[in-house]
Amino acid sequence: MSSHQESAGPPPGMEKSKSKLKIWLENQYRNGRYSMDMAKIMRQCESWCDRHFLAFLFIFSEIMRFS
Repeated sequence: MSSHQESAGPPPGMEKSKSKLKIWLENQYRNGRYSMDMAKIMRQCESWCDRHFLAFLFIFSEIMRFS
């Protein structure tokens, strides 16, 4: 389930944190925890790109939780 072609490519430095986030998110879904502790995640984000990506993930997870 690799989706490396979904975008033109993340900015340098984002790929590593994005994969860490993906792993973390998959674990959350696998364990049935859909709500995220945003403050905790935000502290793990170093750049604005990461925050932007996280905002998307948070909104997406909220939609999934209520649908």
